Order: sequence, then C-alpha cells, then structure tokens
Amino acid sequence: MSIIFDSPKRKRRKLIWIIGGLLAFIMLVIALVVFPPQWQDNQSGDPIAIAELQLNLGILESDPLKNLERFSTIIQSSFTYTAKDKQGKTVAGNVLASDETQAKKILTDQGFENIELKGPMVGKTDPFLPYYQTTTK
Repeated sequence: MSIIFDSPKRKRRKLIWIIGGLLAFIMLVIALVVFPPQWQDNQSGDPIAIAELQLNLGILESDPLKNLERFSTIIQSSFTYTAKDKQGKTVAGNVLASDETQAKKILTDQGFENIELKGPMVGKTDPFLPYYQTTTK
C-alpha cells in the first residue's frame, strides 16, 4: 500500500475545478427551470420546420393612409438679421425662410431696410462640445 501526497497547489486546483463544475451545473439547472425547453412534435418529419409567414398589405389601400398629407419638401431655416426699421432704428432678430432671398423678401415686405443676414449654422465648429453648449470657453 502506498500513500499519495497531494501538494497544497494541487489540492487548491482540484477544489477550484470542483467548485467551478458545481457552479456550472447549478447555472444549467437554473436556466432549465427558468427557461424550460419547449418540445414540439414535427408532424411532417422534416428536420427543419419552416414557419408560415403571412403579410397583410391591405392597410396600404386604407382611406386614412391615402388621405395623409405629404411633408413639405422645403425645409425652412432660421436666419439672424440686423436691419433698420421705418423710424431708422437698428433692429435685430430671427426670420424663418427657405433661403436668403426669401428671408430678404420677407423682411423688405415688413418695411426693413439695410438688411444684413447671417445664414443658419449647420453643424458645430467643435464636434466634441455638448449639444447645449455652442461656443468654447
């Protein structure tokens, strides 16, 4: 009869493997309890059952969909302006228009003269600024 001595490192390694195996087994049991497999009988004998898919495209012909209004293709931008009013005072503000010529026409129709427009700022000068901060400090 011989006596086999296990080193402490080997005992620790065995213990870790046993604990890991038990945890894996417990997780498998919990997964099968929480998400039980649903066994279905395949009547056709086909190993891969193909689901039947039906699309109802009748909604495309419905009255509510036909009566929808289309979006305007013209996107208006906000232009900043400084101009002189009828009394000669300098006025500053914003005007919504599709382009600069329309913005100038709107302002001249309101009686403004010497109009200076600044176009809309598209995007940011610094892409790393938060959306609520417009300039760097």
